[in-house]
Amino acid sequence: MRDRLIVLMYHDISGPDADHADHEYTVSRGALDAALDVATVEIDGGIPCRLTFDDGHLGTYLHALPLLTARGVETTLFVTVRFLGLPGFMDAAMVREWHAAGQRVGSHALTHRPLTALDEREAEAELRESKRRLEDLIGAPVTEFAFPGGNESRRVRELGFAAGYTRLYTSAPSFARLGGRVLPRFAMRSGTPANAVSVLRSGRVPMAFVGDVCRWALRRSLGDRAYEAIRYSVRPSTLPDVT
Repeated sequence: MRDRLIVLMYHDISGPDADHADHEYTVSRGALDAALDVATVEIDGGIPCRLTFDDGHLGTYLHALPLLTARGVETTLFVTVRFLGLPGFMDAAMVREWHAAGQRVGSHALTHRPLTALDEREAEAELRESKRRLEDLIGAPVTEFAFPGGNESRRVRELGFAAGYTRLYTSAPSFARLGGRVLPRFAMRSGTPANAVSVLRSGRVPMAFVGDVCRWALRRSLGDRAYEAIRYSVRPSTLPDVT
């Protein structure tokens, strides 16, 4: 277990007064606070834990940033560039404040389109232009990229590294490797049980993530395009269309 790493993938964070989640991927501030209690404590033999936040939701700025700042926890925010300033999402000033608070900023592409569905020119534009715009915004290098929707392949990984990213993040529910260049992540949801992080840190995969493991196996069997067609016919995306 010595070379393993846990990467938790969050999306939106709801406020302390919210009595229910607006979406499956909206986690309450209290649940995030409780997870930080476990994720950040030193555990003899426990697997280290890292947190990431996808898309750039407004709730991440309003409710996660104060907790992270108070605890001195560094995380990565993966920004979808064209979501900036839209209702429910951070604006440019908030991203700059996030970075100024000691948090990392990574790219989640320009439009959140699945890179595996794009031709090489379009995929390169999503990777390179989002990187350039974010670097201009925060005045610092952007070296991390998270694949929108978890859609990735060897081809888009190669494009990502060629674009100048040194670390790529997937949505595969698995333990990562310390020092790895491609890091899988466990998706934290509104219904993820409170003990999930402690189970992960002990080296076991909680039952809460077994469904994700099965869905990921199905995705690899069907391919991204067929899997996404089925997925969004059952559960349409709630993200804005900025293409």
